[in-house]
Amino acid sequence: MRNVLYIVLALLASVFCRQTGGAAETSRTFVRLVVNGSEHAAFTLPAQEEPAGEAVADLLSRPELHLHSVSVRSGASPDGRSTDNRDRSDRRAEEAVALINHWAPASARLDIQSVGEDYEKLRTLLEDSDIPGAEEALRIIDEFPVWVISDGAVVNSRKKELMDLRGGQTWHRMREELFPLLQETDITFHFQDEDSSGDAASSDEEISSDPPIRICFPFDSAHILPGYRTNARSLARLDSLLGSSAPMPGDTLVIVGQASMDGPASYNKALSARRAEAIRSYIAGHYPHYAGVLSIRAEGEPWSELRDAVAASGVPGQQDRILGIIDADTPADRKEAQLKSVPGWSALARRVYPEFRASTITRTRRWTLPRVEDEPALTALDLPAGPSVRLRPDRLEVPALTRERTLRPVLGVSTNLLYDIAYIPDYGLTSIPSVSLEYYPVRSRHFTFGADVEWPMWKHWDRQAFFQIQNITLWTRRYFRNCEDRFRGLYLLGNVNGARFGVGTDGTGWEGEGLGASVGVGYKWILGRSRFFIDLGIAAGAFYARYDPYVYGNDATDRYYYDYVGDPAAFVPRNHRWFWAGPTRAYLSIGIDLFNRNRR
Repeated sequence: MRNVLYIVLALLASVFCRQTGGAAETSRTFVRLVVNGSEHAAFTLPAQEEPAGEAVADLLSRPELHLHSVSVRSGASPDGRSTDNRDRSDRRAEEAVALINHWAPASARLDIQSVGEDYEKLRTLLEDSDIPGAEEALRIIDEFPVWVISDGAVVNSRKKELMDLRGGQTWHRMREELFPLLQETDITFHFQDEDSSGDAASSDEEISSDPPIRICFPFDSAHILPGYRTNARSLARLDSLLGSSAPMPGDTLVIVGQASMDGPASYNKALSARRAEAIRSYIAGHYPHYAGVLSIRAEGEPWSELRDAVAASGVPGQQDRILGIIDADTPADRKEAQLKSVPGWSALARRVYPEFRASTITRTRRWTLPRVEDEPALTALDLPAGPSVRLRPDRLEVPALTRERTLRPVLGVSTNLLYDIAYIPDYGLTSIPSVSLEYYPVRSRHFTFGADVEWPMWKHWDRQAFFQIQNITLWTRRYFRNCEDRFRGLYLLGNVNGARFGVGTDGTGWEGEGLGASVGVGYKWILGRSRFFIDLGIAAGAFYARYDPYVYGNDATDRYYYDYVGDPAAFVPRNHRWFWAGPTRAYLSIGIDLFNRNRR
């Protein structure tokens, strides 16, 4: 049993290392301070974190400057599983956002781009490298899709082609020399003068954009509900925009999350980020060929839009007062408190606030225009109206919106395989019936609640051997990753249980009841695209029981302790006590997720 415990702990340790990126994976963060378009200072974290924070604070304190926006770009090398690399890139972006929130005010615009496997940066590095096979690798990155799919199955990939190049020699050199550079995160703070005209495109660039697509969310929710308000029409527009085309050079999908003014501004900023992340996950799941061109922005509370709404339909007799509060140079939470004191404001808020609980998706296209005055030979050419581009899809087959949807289950049901094949001394191979139910709350992204029931009721009258347990466990889990669709990955476990038992052989044994509590750790794997999952975990804690010598098999009445019907004065309560501290639970379960709360 001790060896088995060591093996389980070793497996959990290896899973935890992979979940957190592993001790061997090192990444750096670069912080750049840009003032009026020119680089003011640059720092490398974690070595220069303190001077970087001081430099940001210094620029924030200057009255002639204001923080226009903060951009984050994170990525990962293509070494390992693509899903793990996407998680690493997302975790680096989350760490960068946490640092930004510590340094900068919540009102700053936040642009986040988590690119996953950073082939774009890998391409740039290969152009300047002397690695054998670099030109062939560049051709693969330019011309070979990320996934090659035939009849619904992946038959080849860009990564496989790169790994096979020159017998793996090129991949080995890239892993040693270039992949560490792909693990870097860039944070750029953009400052500008108060009277600056903004961040318009330079004169030699042109930007075009499609009309934004708006996805609405219920109050305090970051889950996409296709049937909510106008979402069905918006998702259909999104499918028509992305479902039949691949991104072109210069394309970017800008996702902007917003939240209404209900509650603290800091909470609403985080809620707007979760809403933008929900859209990013939706697009990356349904249209993976666009995963590398997504940029998300957490806008928080849109006070300028609120001002426009008030100006268009204000409260009679109170409009000037409301606009004065909105325009005042005071914290957002103070503005909200003052607005609540205005007569008639509550009715107006109920009407306009739902419009701000949304995320918008805008496809923009940026390209460099030819400078005709610098190239006289170009004046004789009949240039096309748009840029000349070569289509380079990231996936050859795109799942339609109606054919592939993300599962958002309600309930998980599983059985403990270790109990199902349990071996009990003096009983032999003895199955312990067990069922575990896990409930996934509609608004939770980390916490689930559940119950376990075990009820072996084996009776061997001929050998006077009995193995009877009725145990009920109530528990909660806290998953480390943000689970927008299905709960998976590493989690912490806490539970309490109550049991009654009767265990004996050869007419001797014990019967009683007890209470226990324990904590543990586990990991859940989703089996491909199916509803099935594997759950592995271990827990330790304490169990306190009261018991008596077991008499079930020798009692002429054949009654159990709880079935006593004799003289109440003759009833003897439990008079033995037992306390256990140590391992209390181990499980390797297989289960299935049931029902769909909504299909996103």
